[in-house]
Amino acid sequence: MVKATPAPPGSAGLLACQACGKDSIEISAIGGGRPAGKDAGAPRSGFAWSVAATFCVLLLAGCRQAPSTASPHLPPPAVSELVATLEDEVRDLPGEKIAWSTYWKLCWAESPGAQAYELQTVTGEGTSPRLRRQRERCFRLQAAAGENHKAQGLLNRELQLALQQGQLAYRVRTVLSDGRVSEWSPVLTVGKATDFRRPASRPAR
Repeated sequence: MVKATPAPPGSAGLLACQACGKDSIEISAIGGGRPAGKDAGAPRSGFAWSVAATFCVLLLAGCRQAPSTASPHLPPPAVSELVATLEDEVRDLPGEKIAWSTYWKLCWAESPGAQAYELQTVTGEGTSPRLRRQRERCFRLQAAAGENHKAQGLLNRELQLALQQGQLAYRVRTVLSDGRVSEWSPVLTVGKATDFRRPASRPAR
């Protein structure tokens, strides 16, 4: 806002201008004081006042056109620190057998201001239009399973994981409370352990 305050009659003819919430600037309106006598010097005083007032208006225009350092429309940063791990679960069965499952677990770092996260399925045919939204920062999916004799271990586990790696992957993004979303993360393959965290800094020697 620009605040212009004329000087009282008979003063030095100063115009106080305040713009952009900053300190007042006093502008001298030459001939701003009205001499003695009826209407004496009125045209001259009016012209000086108009010039000074125009200067204040230009100050206001400069305030309105000043670029803002904030960028509310920019997308938030992409999800970071992604880590995909494989977790095995084994359950004993009668007759010296076992039931086992291997889960692919994807986790990521918390994004500032995130209300939720969205995951998108990626296959050899492209990306799915259906998104999975969740508040948690981890996603877990069964990638392999089987039942066999205990002596055989996790039979065909590696084969099943290899088949998953060629068929299914996921990527994730942040959703803010105002509806804005971040860029998608890199695509991570199901059935494969992946670590996108930054390497730990080496201690100084």
